[in-house]
Amino acid sequence: MDREAHSDGDGHIYEYETVRRQRTTNLSQLTKLYNELEKKMISRDNKETVKNLYVKLCDRFEEFKTAHMNCLDLCPDVHVVETLEMNFDSCQKNLKEFRERFSEWINGSMENIADDEVGSRISSSSSSSSKAKLRTARANRLKAEHKLKKTEEKLKLEREKKGVRNKRTIIRKT
Repeated sequence: MDREAHSDGDGHIYEYETVRRQRTTNLSQLTKLYNELEKKMISRDNKETVKNLYVKLCDRFEEFKTAHMNCLDLCPDVHVVETLEMNFDSCQKNLKEFRERFSEWINGSMENIADDEVGSRISSSSSSSSKAKLRTARANRLKAEHKLKKTEEKLKLEREKKGVRNKRTIIRKT
């Protein structure tokens, strides 16, 4: 990716790269938590550890989502935005699937689940789905605005080229 393409002269490069690193770091930490949870879920003796790691996973996903949205806000390249969105959609799908597995595991390991913290974490996460929809709409708007801007720039350039050709034609005729 061309660094100059991200510069607006006001430190935009630095700001974008910073939030992109935060997003990448959060994604990496999510992967580590998934792996650790998978290992711990092999044994039913790890109920408390698994529940604590699950809470950390949900918190980390919220941090990742925030970093992702910040990254989209600053990303000037529509193709990168599309790639980030596809990656984020995949991450959301992974979390949803993991939540289902976690729920099955926790219900299977405990006859009577009376864990308010896990329940509230799950409901908190589902209530944030409306926020996720809002952010997705915002990201789509940003992509559309970026595409419109690029199209307008392309049309302007084409008009300028046409004007130059017309001037050359007029000069040749004289």
